[in-house]
Parts: sequence; structure tokens; C-alpha cells
Amino acid sequence: MIKRIPWAWVSVAVVLFVVILITLRIPPQYSYVRTYNTSSTAPYASQSVFEYLTRVSGSSRINTDRLAHTMQVGSRETWLFVTDEFEPDSASLVRLCSALRNGMQVVVVARRFSASVRDSFNLIIGPNTSGTVYESRNDSWHEVYGSDSIDSYSSIDGDYFLGTWESFLEDEDDVVLAAVRAFGRGRLVVSTIPDAFTNVALVQLYLDELPQAVFNRMEPRPLVWDQHYIPQSNENTTLLAVLNSWPGMHYAYWTLIFTGLGAVLVHARRRQRPIPVLPTHQNNIVAFVDQITMIYWNRKAHGAVARQLLRQFRQHCVHRYRLHASQLHVDHSDALHRISGCPLPVVEKILVMVDAVGPTTTITESQLKDLHHNIALFFSYSPP
Repeated sequence: MIKRIPWAWVSVAVVLFVVILITLRIPPQYSYVRTYNTSSTAPYASQSVFEYLTRVSGSSRINTDRLAHTMQVGSRETWLFVTDEFEPDSASLVRLCSALRNGMQVVVVARRFSASVRDSFNLIIGPNTSGTVYESRNDSWHEVYGSDSIDSYSSIDGDYFLGTWESFLEDEDDVVLAAVRAFGRGRLVVSTIPDAFTNVALVQLYLDELPQAVFNRMEPRPLVWDQHYIPQSNENTTLLAVLNSWPGMHYAYWTLIFTGLGAVLVHARRRQRPIPVLPTHQNNIVAFVDQITMIYWNRKAHGAVARQLLRQFRQHCVHRYRLHASQLHVDHSDALHRISGCPLPVVEKILVMVDAVGPTTTITESQLKDLHHNIALFFSYSPP
């Protein structure tokens, strides 16, 4: 007959089943994928920045189509592109350059730029760097980002700025991170810190200096935030997918699942009730005395050690020989010598110390050693 499964293991099985259902069906509360989406409150989306810039510019709209279809060449607007990689098609790039020459203002914030964009705007993007960021204000530089505020970012080659570009954001090593230039009748701003245009930067870190610094270089115009070139992520962001993306978490998760199921199966089979083995009682008086002795010995409290030794000696005599505490004095040393078999001089020395050591008595180290030696000798004749 199979033994009924304990309620504890039934509860474990139910909890594991619920955990599996949750990880398979419920996505996490936030996705940490960089999307720069203006309608999302995820950490690396841009809803809060879009609302902030809308208040700054007065009006705004969102573009979701190719520039070749939606950008008007003679429009008096400010277009903003925030993405990981800015790579418009050739027709859209031609439309963008034509709009710039006719007076449009364009801000491009990206980690990487396509070769055609770099050639069209005379740009060179350098390797990643990190550090404190400074902004140019009234012919002086002011710190706007600490070195631990944002992730690493690409640099813009400063050699190309001579006579064409004007840098206004640099790090502590004079690496250019944002610059502005005239392009025909329009103005073009390029930066390599897209994370500064995300919710986590504006809401949690209060880093709104870069958007302010960018739009301080522009005339107040209606804002168009482009959402056509933002990263398109089809990543599965359920909790199980996130766990599987980390090898350690993946193996730990499935080890937990199979360990729980294995425990349920093992404890479900019928088992004989174990017969408990009762340990024999041991007399640990000597071990206890040694331990207490070492504690007080290290503290140089010889009187306290002596009192502990004599207290255990008295308890042993009372329980072993049925003696009354009043009989443990030097006058009764002969009686204790006869019933214990211990030599009379040893017994007399111990009982002399019993009479001499009081609650506040202090003794020397040599007296304590003699007492310990005599009690050890007594216990060799009368083991506890």
C-alpha cells in the first residue's frame, strides 16, 4: 500500500507548478531593451523625454514613415532622431539634406551612423569612451554628466570641426560628444549619447542637461520626433526567456524544478518508519571544567578558575559519595580519603583550598596549577 504524500510535499509541487505557469505566460514588468519608444514607460524608452520636449517646443508630433515620404523640404520644424544606429535609405538621406539646406533644424542622437550619413555630414565616429561630460556655455565649460551616470558612448572626431562644426559637449579628455553646424540655411546637431533621451535618464537620474543643451542651439520650432528609425525588437521578454538567456540562471532554474519533482517522487513511495537510536548518557563534567578553565585562564582570572574547579569537585563528591556540603572541609579529609581511595595528602590539599577560596579570593598562578593537578589526581582515583 502506498503511503499518502505529506502535505508539505504537495505544497511544494503546487508552488512549482504555479511558478512554471507564471514564467511561461506573464511577461516581466519592465523591458530593458533600448527602444526609444515615445509611447512606452520602460526604462530605455522615451515617453517622459517626449512629453518634456513637447512642453519646451510648444507643439510636437511623431513620424513613423520614411523621410522620403513624410519630410517636407520647406518645412520650418525641428526633427529629432534618437536611435542606436542612424541608417536612412539613400532617398531619405537626400530628402534630409535638401530639407536642411532649405532651413530645417535636425537633431540626430545615435550610437552609430551609417557610412553614407558620415560622408554626407563630414563625420568620423571614434571608439567608445566614458567619463565626465562637460557643456560649453558662454565660452566656459560646465559639468553636466558624472562618469557613472550613463553608459559608454562613441566619440566624434574633433579634427573635422575646424571651420565646420562647433562642439558643445565634451568629456574630461576633450573627446567631442555633441556638435552643431550650419547646413545651408538649416542647422544640424549630432550627438552620440542616446541614453540621455530615455526615461531612466530623465526620471530616475534627473539628467535633462543634454536635451536642454541640444535645444538651446536651436530656434523655438514645432518638434517632430521620428519613430521610424528606432530599433525594432522582436525579442521574447517573458521571464522564462530572460532566465534562459543567462546560462547560470537557466541551469539553476531547471535544477530547482527537477529537484522539487524528484523530492516529491522519492517521498511518495512507502517507507519503513525509522527506529531512533538513543545515545548513551555521558558525564561531561571534566570536559566542561576544562572548557571553563581555558576561558578564565586566557583572561588571567585565576580565582574564578579555582572556584569553578572546586564547585565541580563539590558536586562530584555530593552525588558520588552522598556527602553533605558541610562535610567537605579539611576536618573530614580522612573520611573522603577512605571512601575515594585517593591519597590523604592530596585530599587535604584540595579541602584546604575549599576552605580558603571564597567569592572574592584571588590566588596565584602557581596555586591554581597545584589545585588543578590535585583535582586531576583525585579524579584518577574517583572517575566522574
